[in-house]
Amino acid sequence: MNSSQLSLSIFGGTGFIGSRFCELSKQKCILSGREVRDPLSDNIVYFISTTHNYHVFDDLKKDINTNLIVLMEVLDTIKEKNNIVVNFISSWFVYGETSLPAHENDCCQPKGFYSITKHAAEELLISFCKTYGIKYRILRLSNVYGRGDNGISKKKNALQYLISEMKKIIQSASIMGEIFIEIICILMIFVERLIYVLRAGRSMKLLILGQVRK
Repeated sequence: MNSSQLSLSIFGGTGFIGSRFCELSKQKCILSGREVRDPLSDNIVYFISTTHNYHVFDDLKKDINTNLIVLMEVLDTIKEKNNIVVNFISSWFVYGETSLPAHENDCCQPKGFYSITKHAAEELLISFCKTYGIKYRILRLSNVYGRGDNGISKKKNALQYLISEMKKIIQSASIMGEIFIEIICILMIFVERLIYVLRAGRSMKLLILGQVRK
């Protein structure tokens, strides 16, 4: 069967990146409900995640429950399904303090509950997949810019927040148009890369998406 005809079971597909991925992907995307844990196809794309390091101030369990417990509940349903491929969407935040540009094999020293639990999720997924003979990909995202992220703030997607604040100051309509078009293109290019990796990328790999390599 042609890869474009395969269906993808999407966990967390209503957020900023997941919703755009479902919109642009040529593959059939089956959205799993918030309480659903059993995948609806053999190809999982897992976007479920918290989005910043500040829950330590209001809910100590938020990152653990969202980034680890829910993932374990999903993995628990696929232990006997060795034809499954798990595509786990992670974040460059797992690196913590490191030299830039970061590479896949660089040591991770995450800081903050979000970063630490995302890295722990990666390690747990790798161990689980090796134990049960399940294929996986881990895709670490860099900053992603684009229309539709209604939750941007100084805490989440801070660079896009700063750009949006700059746009409020800029008076020239032509300049604003150029900036806005560039932001949209960056998001679309990123999603195209993600779609390509899921279609043609090797499994059992950890990759960084969104970073320009020299």
